[in-house]
Amino acid sequence: MIDYDNEVFKNIPYLDVTAVLNEADNKVIINVVNRHETDAIETNIDLQSGEYAGKATANVINAESIDTRNTKDAQPVQVESEPVSFKGNTLLYNFPAHSFTQIEIPFK
Repeated sequence: MIDYDNEVFKNIPYLDVTAVLNEADNKVIINVVNRHETDAIETNIDLQSGEYAGKATANVINAESIDTRNTKDAQPVQVESEPVSFKGNTLLYNFPAHSFTQIEIPFK
């Protein structure tokens, strides 16, 4: 795992990950923040149980610079969606630098 230290804590992972089971919509939702300011981080996500079907969808919030802000006149920070292929219970994804990504994975 790629991590960093600060004045208070050691071994802080750049990727902060949570997962939620949405039984009503038959989806697993994975939320990932990549804290690294300049580097994308590619990693496998191994789904521990269940049968998954179809394609996952990644919804990514990001911009060219970490300092980019939306204003009333311009919205450079947007949500972009893309399909994500996976095989079996393993999904490989490249999380962009300084981004928030939500991956929706359908299950049977």
